[in-house]
Amino acid sequence: MRKISFTLIFVMAFLCIIFIGFSPAASAKEFTVRGTKIFAPNGQPFVMKGANIGIWTDQSSAKDVKYIKNVWKFNTVRLSLVLKPGSDPNWFVTDKLIDKYVKAYAGSNPRTVIMLECHDHSGSFYTEDSNPSLQDLRNFWRKIATRYKNNPYVWFNIMNEPGGTNKVEKYWYDMHKLLIQDIRKAGANNIIVVDGYNFGSEDGNGTTKANFIKDSTSAFLTYGQQLLKTDPRRRVVFSLHTYVNWNWNLNKLDNFVDRVQKKGLAMIIGEYAATTGNSQADLDVTEAARISLAVAKKRGIGRLVWHYWAWDWNALATSDTGGASGDSVNKTNGSRPTNLTWLGEQVWDDSHNLSEPKRGIELNRFAWKASSSGGNAAAAIDNDFRTQFAIANASSSNWFAVDLGSSQSFNRIVMDSRKAASSFLRDYQVYVSNTAKSKGKLVASVKGNAMARMQVSFPTQKARYIRIVPQRFAKKSKPDWSFAEFLVYRAGTERTVVGKNELNSRNWQASASRKGTWDREAPDMAIDRNSDTRYTSGDAIANGDWFQVDMRSPQTVRAIVMNVGSSGDDYLTRFEVYVGNNPNQFGKPVYQGLGSPVTRIGLNSPVRGRYIRIVNKQEKKAWWSIHDFRVQA
Repeated sequence: MRKISFTLIFVMAFLCIIFIGFSPAASAKEFTVRGTKIFAPNGQPFVMKGANIGIWTDQSSAKDVKYIKNVWKFNTVRLSLVLKPGSDPNWFVTDKLIDKYVKAYAGSNPRTVIMLECHDHSGSFYTEDSNPSLQDLRNFWRKIATRYKNNPYVWFNIMNEPGGTNKVEKYWYDMHKLLIQDIRKAGANNIIVVDGYNFGSEDGNGTTKANFIKDSTSAFLTYGQQLLKTDPRRRVVFSLHTYVNWNWNLNKLDNFVDRVQKKGLAMIIGEYAATTGNSQADLDVTEAARISLAVAKKRGIGRLVWHYWAWDWNALATSDTGGASGDSVNKTNGSRPTNLTWLGEQVWDDSHNLSEPKRGIELNRFAWKASSSGGNAAAAIDNDFRTQFAIANASSSNWFAVDLGSSQSFNRIVMDSRKAASSFLRDYQVYVSNTAKSKGKLVASVKGNAMARMQVSFPTQKARYIRIVPQRFAKKSKPDWSFAEFLVYRAGTERTVVGKNELNSRNWQASASRKGTWDREAPDMAIDRNSDTRYTSGDAIANGDWFQVDMRSPQTVRAIVMNVGSSGDDYLTRFEVYVGNNPNQFGKPVYQGLGSPVTRIGLNSPVRGRYIRIVNKQEKKAWWSIHDFRVQA
């Protein structure tokens, strides 16, 4: 009996190993989801890098496929489709259209994931009464599941951007549960993707701005785990779209990703862009794009740009008429093209694993003044990428100039375009001078530029004034010239601000000229070493507002960091720093500068004192908030 029992156990165990080894889940022929990670058929982690395609033109041609797969190195595309009859044939669902795209991308080597998505009701839902209806959607996905269940490179993105209110509706869960069940009953084990609530943003219709996402506005946080359990294959991926709501700071997105992943959910960014597009007032969302890429790279989550082909400021490449699609790049041999937009640069560098080029040390712009022959020159030095210096119907008689406030050394300038994809200069000249009355010396003559972000290096100059004179524009007809920020650099490497010599703030005391009504937002909250708490002014920032730290004894101060954390836009535009031993008599400022969400202040030389005071020098409608205030000795 013992021999028989042992033999039976051995045989059963062997059969189990065989069956498990050749089961669909373990066959290494499908994509799988394990916790927060997606795995490719070869068993390796899969991080998608790609683009949305379709809608306006057919991107299934051999040329498009070549550029997307081999030039841009994308491993994923997302195809927008509509179910409503009479729609544009470039995205109205037909067997012929979908088969053509699937064959082009998921059927030829190197095989690329193609995510199919239904785009009829962005901001709402497919319902029994909508047109197309929920039944239409169910019929579509049943058919697609049956048709492509043997091709794991075809993923099913149920619908684009469901819902559009401040609080997540349970219908988001009910609808997706029904569709997941339909797909699995058809025998398809393909990855299923569900978009976030409220136009994919997961945010409360913009009302939370930089504040962390509330569970009540997020479908992922409210229903994500529950929805995942409805899938017997556990192959549901959650897709976020990062537009205006995510334009504030990195902490907000990092916090949200962390909370989603702690629930054991796999998340991707299904859309990021430079602008909301022509239909949405072309709002600048380049900060959201920059933040999305930074967090996605750090956290290992997939990301898809909107859009491979764009008629607006979301173009990836430049052309004589302005923006152009990804297949308009002027290099196809793997080297970096020289006709990219700002967005194109971010996408290219990401898909080719390139790091941001070193530019040197940026000059402090606090004392600068800008002038021009037209447009709002001050917008180019206001430290706000959402504003633009712009001249319409520009000509070679136009110019832009900056007074650095004093004679300084520099060897590089950048006109950072951000969303201005088609308003760059092809030919231009750079002059420097030490007198405002003279155009000065020609130090650079650029010809044939095709990059939207204009930049040029030259031998180190020492001057006070810089003047840019256009010679030829991007557009041949009705040219315009615009850029978001004008930056100047000198040679060298930026010093690390705040590191191993950080002072201990445990016994410090903070005060401020104004504060909010809650104790939990008092000045001391800025030095409690807890980024979830903050000091806030509780009102719009006024000229002369101050924040002060008493370090209890004189300390040597080399650098300071002010972080606004989740409060996004609540930083000072222009400020001064004072250090001294008498809070009633500080003397001259030891630093003057421009703020940012994370303001890093490196003093030119160490200063010793007991008190540090930060004084605002420019009014701003936002509050002033500090989540973390740190000092390096």
